[in-house]
Amino acid sequence: MHKILETTIREVEAKGGFKKISDEQLLAITNKHIDDYTVKEMHGIEQAPERFVYLYKRQAREILNYIMETEAPRKRTSDFISTGFECRIGGEGADFPAITVDCGKTKGVYTGIIDRVDACSIDGKDYFQVSDYKSGRSKSIDFADIQNGIDMQPVLYMMGAVNASEHGGNDIVTGGSLPAGALYSPAKFPLVAAQTRLSDEKIEIERTKMLMRRGVLLNDPKVLEATEHSDEDGKRKYLNVKVSKDGSVSGDVCTAEQLDTLNQFSVHKLRDIVENIATGKVAANPISRGPERNACRYCPLKGACHKDCCGTKFRYIAKVSEEDFWNQITKEVSKRK
Repeated sequence: MHKILETTIREVEAKGGFKKISDEQLLAITNKHIDDYTVKEMHGIEQAPERFVYLYKRQAREILNYIMETEAPRKRTSDFISTGFECRIGGEGADFPAITVDCGKTKGVYTGIIDRVDACSIDGKDYFQVSDYKSGRSKSIDFADIQNGIDMQPVLYMMGAVNASEHGGNDIVTGGSLPAGALYSPAKFPLVAAQTRLSDEKIEIERTKMLMRRGVLLNDPKVLEATEHSDEDGKRKYLNVKVSKDGSVSGDVCTAEQLDTLNQFSVHKLRDIVENIATGKVAANPISRGPERNACRYCPLKGACHKDCCGTKFRYIAKVSEEDFWNQITKEVSKRK
């Protein structure tokens, strides 16, 4: 999925972008890259087991449907251009410098891979957004998780790009570029499941919800419009952004000051993690957000865990509202200065 998206979007951007090419051209480009991948990466699938061939062809159809029915329509409503794919933060062949946290005697070095970076110039200022593909279930940023140092992936990716911008930039982000947001981006053409038969209209409504990009976006009217052009009613299909009649904006938006605070808060969280490791603070302290979301659910060591006999209990974390989240991390950042 990632490779076909990268090679297809690269070629389309090189030919002037999704607004400049027809669906027929896009179909031919996508099929070409699927065929190239099958030959070069898979060395053909003629000799593969029948079930593997079926699953591989099904995945190819899903990629094709996603690009044609979802990614292309979205890109045609946006002024942001994809400038980076599978961008490495730190490590060998890094595109961005590693995120380094110095804790005195100990230093933490964080690395990762950003699925995609999009860039746009607006009124003489350069902006960038980072996207993390989700080929599984749709996902949104959870403020309670971030506050507890969990699931900070898109936030850290944005930090990595900010660091590169502050150090002169590169081919992906220009020097002095400003962060315009971090998004979880669905990388699939979703199927709507229901217990009863739904009308085509209801299916489309449910599918639209599943295709929405979630995360944090800079609350700047021009940046939001460049990210996705609104329709005649001021609505957007792919972003969780609502504009009221009085012009106020709600949804997955925050101010530039809040983005900066989030960046500082993330550094503090990373420092806490490094200090805990360095001081040997490794006692079991699992978090739970409910029966389906807890630290033990997918833990590879749960078979050897002595949680029951050692009396280890979950820390139950409640949901945090958006307003409370920004207020609380602002206070914490101010306290640590």
